[in-house]
Amino acid sequence: MPRKRTSSTRAPQSASTAAPRTIAKPESTGHEHFTQFARSMPFIVWTANPQGVVDYFNQGFVDYTRREPSALIGDGWASVLHPDDVPGVMARWEHSVSTGEVYEAEFRILRSDGEYRWHKVQAKTELDDDGTIIRWWGTALDIHETRMLKERAATLAEEREAILESLADSVLTLDREFRFTYLNSHAEALVQMTREEALGRALWEALPELAQKDEYKTALTSVLESGQPVHMQEYSDSNDRYFDVTISPLIDGLTVYARDITQVKSLSDQLAIAHRLEAIGQLTGGIAHDFNNLLTVVMGAVESLSLEEDLSPAGQEMLELVSQATTRGAELTHRLLAFARQQPLAPQAINVSQHVTSLIPLLQRTLGDEIEVASSLARGLPPALVDPGQFESAILNLGINARDAMPEGGLLELETGITELDEEYAATHSDIQPGRYIIVSVGDTGTGIPPEHLERLFDPFFTTKPVGQGSGLGLAMVWGFVKQSGGHVSVYSEPHRGTTIRLYLPIASESFVKDNEPSEATPPAHGTGRILLVEDDRLVRHFATEQLSAHGYKVTATGSGPEALKALESIQNLDLLFTDVILPGGLTGRQLAQRIVALRPGTPVLYASGYTESVLMHDGRLDPDVSLLTKPYTGRQLVERVNEMVSIPGSEAGET
Repeated sequence: MPRKRTSSTRAPQSASTAAPRTIAKPESTGHEHFTQFARSMPFIVWTANPQGVVDYFNQGFVDYTRREPSALIGDGWASVLHPDDVPGVMARWEHSVSTGEVYEAEFRILRSDGEYRWHKVQAKTELDDDGTIIRWWGTALDIHETRMLKERAATLAEEREAILESLADSVLTLDREFRFTYLNSHAEALVQMTREEALGRALWEALPELAQKDEYKTALTSVLESGQPVHMQEYSDSNDRYFDVTISPLIDGLTVYARDITQVKSLSDQLAIAHRLEAIGQLTGGIAHDFNNLLTVVMGAVESLSLEEDLSPAGQEMLELVSQATTRGAELTHRLLAFARQQPLAPQAINVSQHVTSLIPLLQRTLGDEIEVASSLARGLPPALVDPGQFESAILNLGINARDAMPEGGLLELETGITELDEEYAATHSDIQPGRYIIVSVGDTGTGIPPEHLERLFDPFFTTKPVGQGSGLGLAMVWGFVKQSGGHVSVYSEPHRGTTIRLYLPIASESFVKDNEPSEATPPAHGTGRILLVEDDRLVRHFATEQLSAHGYKVTATGSGPEALKALESIQNLDLLFTDVILPGGLTGRQLAQRIVALRPGTPVLYASGYTESVLMHDGRLDPDVSLLTKPYTGRQLVERVNEMVSIPGSEAGET
């Protein structure tokens, strides 16, 4: 029945304006029954008149507060409320009294032990047959523990939210129908929806590519049924990202934890390639060392036989074939050592734009008329710190590779410039440090490189060319040269649209440029003196001894470091130590030289090797105090270099 308001109903009064109130006294048997009933209740019971003046509390409230009953009626009950709650409680009560709406509030009441405890307080009206308010009936239930649990739960929820948002990984929860029930901000980015958009929607709707893969539905269902977590490796979504995914059970669904491992996978793949190339490099370097020794002897023999006057035309022709074969063999070992990053480099501060410019005519002749060579070469670049001969060889190799990729002609573009590789780029490329680099780009409009071949592009002997049209060492040599120089190589290729290979080369420091300005030197036509020759290969030792002796030098030849130190005891004046780098007997050529220079200060040292490892090099470059004759060498090259070294009186070349 609709409630009617009468003239007897008035607005609530404050404690200061209300008439004196007393606890209602029993007037009838019904009232006695109510009082007894209310006294037995384990919670607070109270009543108020139609104007909202409280006129009764049961004994439970008196016992709870340990206050006199007369002190609680009227507005006295407000004295046991928490001071912070009083304004809100009174305003809400006055609103209910004026409107007749159900009163409901939570506030703190002072218990007799001095603790304020939360209570849920409710009050409803009693109406007569005409809908007039007769009385308010109210209760107050102690909900302190429940309230504390809720507050703690809210705090934990806030803490959980803060923790989940602080994670760099995606976290989401699903119900048993695989609908989203929670997403952190990274999960929002993953599904490309806001939390509000995603909640209640199915996982398959947000990530439709998953619906095509049975293994993910199977995994989610398995976790629901078994209650056991499932770990999945390297899930790639449509954006070519890789994730490490863990699916765990919840009481009413699932938690999905996805860590983006794209960068980690990229670095892992690069590391695996680097390890493979390093292993191949060690193998090729060892082979090249022994092969260089053989080539040195063959080249020396060819050189000696070519001086024979009575050699027949057929013999001359055969000798020429052998000479060409040894030259090709020397080029092969040179490329192997370049790939293995064990070739001796002589870095200089060079202007890459000038060097590329000087190569363009040669490239144009080599590539043919069907290929156009275009260039965009920056001016004013700082000098790059590289071996100029190896740099030019690398550019020629890239040009020849580009020509083979354009059998019907095309465009070869050469560009130079300077770039800054930041820490983000270096983080995804384990072989490079952030900083400024000179960049040399060689691009073509050819057939491009299939994606499956990119990983093996720099492997020695790997080639996609037909049999007989490529050794597979050109790009390997380029890669090894740039790495040994402290640089970086990147490849971008699209099938049928072409390939661009960029070389990132280190910039020469100002001090290096100043200390390495070219100077003129005129070696003598010949020289004399005592040479201590140390070479473990018998054939090479014999060849070098014969060549030097024939040109006037006195040679003491030994096969190891200990033998050389023993022979030194009988040498009064030593003009040069000529030693191989890799020696048996426990001493390297460098260690032997240090021992001999300590005993005979000022002795010049000339090293010979085609496989130096780190004995003479640091950071892939020859130490500045090293003089090196690279194997294989001819007799003329040997004598000319020895003449240079012996002609330096009191020189400490090769050692400090």
